[in-house]
Amino acid sequence: MNTIFQVIDNAVIIDKVPVGILVLRRNLIVVAWNICLEQWTGIKKEDILDKELTLFFPHIRQPKYLDRLKSIFDDGPPLIFSSQLHKYFIPCPLPDNQFRIQHTTVSPVKIPEGEILAVIAMEDVTDLTKRIADIRILHKEALLEIEERKKIEAALKESERLFMELSITDELTQLYNSRHLFSELRNEMERSKRYDRPLSIALLDVDNFKGINDYYGHLEGDKVLIKLAAILKKHTRTFDTTYRYGGEEFIAVFPETSLIQSINIAERVREKCKHLVFRPKDMTPFSVTISIGIAQFDGTETLDEFIARADKAMYQAKRNGKDQVCYI
Repeated sequence: MNTIFQVIDNAVIIDKVPVGILVLRRNLIVVAWNICLEQWTGIKKEDILDKELTLFFPHIRQPKYLDRLKSIFDDGPPLIFSSQLHKYFIPCPLPDNQFRIQHTTVSPVKIPEGEILAVIAMEDVTDLTKRIADIRILHKEALLEIEERKKIEAALKESERLFMELSITDELTQLYNSRHLFSELRNEMERSKRYDRPLSIALLDVDNFKGINDYYGHLEGDKVLIKLAAILKKHTRTFDTTYRYGGEEFIAVFPETSLIQSINIAERVREKCKHLVFRPKDMTPFSVTISIGIAQFDGTETLDEFIARADKAMYQAKRNGKDQVCYI
């Protein structure tokens, strides 16, 4: 024992370091207990030296502590009791009724007599652990904020998309409106000129629509426009675009499409519309027909001239008896 006390008593450094240090013999007798542990636990050195540690801290008898300490006395490698897994090795109360969180290392030290002692060093990582926990909370909050911002940005983008869609969409028929027609048709005309590719349009007008409105009412007239718009959209191709031009007039734009091909598409639409039957409540059922004018872009005309030719062809269909397709 003299050697033990000489080693420990002469090593005044253990009372200078800001970590808790205790030294145990194989039988768990305490042979060193530094000032830091006195301050942390309130247990004086003279009260615990030469006494078994488990008398003061019974939890050390648990296998997760005792079995690992035995390996030290068998000259095993140093070991760690982590702050995350064990929280503490020696419970040291704080003013807030919590315990100091400790990172504990245990090292075997062989003294001249051949005995192996367990030197246990406990570092107080309470503040560090709390800072890490705070950082994790801040990180989580930051991630949540980023996620929320992403949701807000996505909602804004969706709002912008909906606003843009509404700004170019006819409210009644859900086809594109005339404002969008002028923009898109001008682009298609430029593309047609640049690549020398065919481009055609069809202008459709509902025959006798004023009479339908006057006799059946505007609500029924709106139903006619909605149904005809649906047929126009359904029976044109995926790369064609369809527009409500105004009132009971519609325009379909056919990129990469010759006059003959456009006439075939227009005839298909005309036939589908012709076989529609509308059944107003308590009124006589009725059908509608449409007149269609076709024009193929000549590569030199303006947008207004291009549409005017299709319009002229449509009025030619009206003069020829309606319910037909004409072209100029």
